[in-house]
Amino acid sequence: ITGIKAKDLEHAPTFGNIEPIIKKIAKGKTIVGHSVDDDLEILDLQHDYLHLQVRDISEMPMFMLKIDKDSHSPLREDRPTEDMLQTRGDKTSPVSTKSDSGSKRNYRIQKRKLKSLSEEFLNARIQHGHHSSIIDARAALALYRLHYEDIEMKYRC
Repeated sequence: ITGIKAKDLEHAPTFGNIEPIIKKIAKGKTIVGHSVDDDLEILDLQHDYLHLQVRDISEMPMFMLKIDKDSHSPLREDRPTEDMLQTRGDKTSPVSTKSDSGSKRNYRIQKRKLKSLSEEFLNARIQHGHHSSIIDARAALALYRLHYEDIEMKYRC
C-alpha cells in the first residue's frame, strides 16, 4: 500500500532515534491531515503535552456527507453544519432533525476518504496503486486551504 520496500529501510534511523526530533518539530504547531488520530498515537504526539493543534480534514463538516438512514443514499443538500457534527470516535453518527416542512428526517453523518475528497474538491486523482504520504499530506493541506477561514473561525472563536 505505501510503496515502501525492505531495502528502503536498510539504513533508516530507528524510531527511538528520531522521536525526540519529531516532538521538537511538532511542539506548539498546528497539524493538518486526514484521519490523523492513529498517526498521532503511533508517533506518541500528545496534544496537551506538546501544545498541538490538530485540524483533521476528515472531521470537518464541509467535507462530510449526510446519508439517509432509510435509503442509505447520500443526501444532495447542503453539507452538514457544525451543529450536526457528532463524529468523535465514530465514522458515522446518527442525527435526527426536522426539515422545513416539519417532518422528521433521519440521517447519519459519514466521513469521506481522502481519495474521494481530492477528486471532488481538487479535481485530483490520488492513491492509485500505492499511497504516497507526501501526496496525501499535500491533498489534505489543499483541502484545508479551501476552507481555511471557516475552519479557523470554528477553532479560534
